[in-house]
Amino acid sequence: MNKILKNISVCFLSLLVLMASTSFTIDKHYCGETLVDVSYFGAADNCGMEDIKSSKKKKKCCRNETEVIKLTAFEKDNGFQFSTEEIQFLVFHTYSYIHLFQAVELEKKTYKEHPPPDIVQDIQVLYETFLI
Repeated sequence: MNKILKNISVCFLSLLVLMASTSFTIDKHYCGETLVDVSYFGAADNCGMEDIKSSKKKKKCCRNETEVIKLTAFEKDNGFQFSTEEIQFLVFHTYSYIHLFQAVELEKKTYKEHPPPDIVQDIQVLYETFLI
């Protein structure tokens, strides 16, 4: 059971890495202002208006748009760019968090001068409550 779970998690993580390092292309075909076709793999189909040849005027109402979605999970970043307010917030937050969990020495109160009261009767025997 443990080996099957391990294999499933390895497959899932490898697919996750594969998806995070690839890019996608979305191709769209518009006829006028209307979206006619969307294609995620290859070119989008046209509406047929481009095949019709007009003798008087050739109006170009169709257009194609290609959108590239580039996933950049593994690209190296230049570094952190923080504003001064963010740096101040991080410094004060870290300082308060560190000092939040410091041990505080409390003064132990001892009652050596005050002895316990004298037992007049045995309360357990009086109420017949015995711990077993």
